[in-house]
Amino acid sequence: MLRNLVLLPLVSLTLAAQTPPPPAAAPKPAAKAKAKPAAKPAAPKDVVLARINGRPVMESEFMMFLELAYNSQQRMQMAMTEGALQQVQEQYIQTRLFEAKARKMGLDKGPEFSKKRAMMETDLLVRALFEKVGDKLQEKLKVSDDDVKAYYDKHLDQFKTQETFTARHILLSNKESQAPDAKELTEEALKAKVAKAQEALKGGKKFEDVVKELSDDPGSKDSGGLYEDISFGSFAPEFEAAVRKQKVGEVGEPVKTFFGYHLIKVEKITPSEQQTFEASKDKAQQLASQARQEEVMNDYVASLKKEIPFVLGSGTPQKPGAAKAKQPAPAPAGSN
Repeated sequence: MLRNLVLLPLVSLTLAAQTPPPPAAAPKPAAKAKAKPAAKPAAPKDVVLARINGRPVMESEFMMFLELAYNSQQRMQMAMTEGALQQVQEQYIQTRLFEAKARKMGLDKGPEFSKKRAMMETDLLVRALFEKVGDKLQEKLKVSDDDVKAYYDKHLDQFKTQETFTARHILLSNKESQAPDAKELTEEALKAKVAKAQEALKGGKKFEDVVKELSDDPGSKDSGGLYEDISFGSFAPEFEAAVRKQKVGEVGEPVKTFFGYHLIKVEKITPSEQQTFEASKDKAQQLASQARQEEVMNDYVASLKKEIPFVLGSGTPQKPGAAKAKQPAPAPAGSN
């Protein structure tokens, strides 16, 4: 809706057409009457929306702003919403008034502003470049069904289900409480907590009951310590190493992590499985398209570096293993 149509703050994007029109040419002597050519259609008349400090703000400038600031869908929504275009136009004129005040204060002077103006010009030129070459690049981005299948075959590891585990645990925290500033327990006190939980399990208490009574993990206390279908790589390395090592259904030896000690009972480990191409087709399509985009852009950049003199400076981070750019030879003494 209208409230979502936000005027861009980058006012300089809209200021491309500010050079006053050239003076009208002096009339030429009348020539002999000739047959009049067919009348050309009249060019659309530009309209002055406002005059600010004697300078006209033209409707054509506002239309250019709309093209820069809003995509086609937003412009369509604006046209269909009563009063929306008028409101944005009022905001645009108001922004031009702000611009006039800034110029009056001399804020458009100085090297810092010139750098920012140059950055805006860079943005506009890059947009213009890709409007010009975009169709050719877009044609190269097309990915066929054969391309998708070839990508799948070459990157099988990307189309496997993750290896997961389901386990229950009792956390015996190394802190006196769950408060952020809680003091750490001594190793002796911590081991006493572990021994108490182990004794309860050996005495025949159900694992879930011991969790409810003694576990310091608020995330699993009410579910019997259960963590279900967890991808390996999500938990502390020591915890996951114990999950891989322990027998399913048995409580292992205490495992120490950053949080304290854990008593773990593994319920199942689900190994990774290769997904079929049909099951992975949408993902393969997406990844193949991304790979093609990167390839096309890298090729285009490489071609520009051959066409236009290009040398990386010493302050530019290099990719690991990348060869240093060859520096140009110094000019002979006395040359310009």
